[in-house]
Amino acid sequence: MAWQDNFNELYKSEFPLQNNKYFKFAVEEHKKKGTLQMNIRIFQHAKTEGGYEGPTKNGVTLAVTNKEDLEKLQKAFNDYFDKVKEYM
Repeated sequence: MAWQDNFNELYKSEFPLQNNKYFKFAVEEHKKKGTLQMNIRIFQHAKTEGGYEGPTKNGVTLAVTNKEDLEKLQKAFNDYFDKVKEYM
């Protein structure tokens, strides 16, 4: 069964990376269960005519169950990004 058969994209944005790749950030709703998930994947544009275009194996999908847990996750990511900046 195709991904589109199970999920609705409620929101998406993209962020370009090097070469032919880009991050795609999406909030998705399962059509039957009504659950939400955050889907952060690296996608690629075809390098050559007729080449592969679509998601790579690199990414993360996280269930979103309540606002409090989401806020904790956001803080953890913010702390992580702040720590990475210290090494730059």
